[in-house]
Amino acid sequence: MATSHEQLSDFYKKQERREQAPRQPEHEQTPERVTVEQHDQPASDRLERVAPPPLPTPPASVAVLQKSQQLLEIETILEQDLADFYFKMDEDARQEFKVTGEQTAAKIEQLLGRSRVRARAIFKLIIAWLKIIPGVNKLFINQEAKIKTDKIMRLTSKPPQ
Repeated sequence: MATSHEQLSDFYKKQERREQAPRQPEHEQTPERVTVEQHDQPASDRLERVAPPPLPTPPASVAVLQKSQQLLEIETILEQDLADFYFKMDEDARQEFKVTGEQTAAKIEQLLGRSRVRARAIFKLIIAWLKIIPGVNKLFINQEAKIKTDKIMRLTSKPPQ
């Protein structure tokens, strides 16, 4: 009986030290319920501690609530003929490709808003974005960038509706 009492007091001392020690930020949340088991005690005497619920994490990129019609058209042009490549990528590459594509579309929209639109700048943005696709030929990237640049430049020649 004395040994189980000593083990129990050692357990409480260790628990107090852990609670008093400064906490390091954790990368992953722990389960909401943590059960501390004592091998010498029956199941009814086990201690149960409820951890606070994990805080909601903000999204990786804050999306604009309302996208302009021009931005939607630019994104549509950029994503044309790339579905096969997109779905062959792993999840991390897909996310990077998507976020970079949205940023590229926003930059292109800003360029189109200027009084003098430079096709070369749009072409370079599209090439930089397409280079994210793994294992794609440089000639294919140039060809797709040229086609997409031409389609985007046609947007500027459309009269406003």
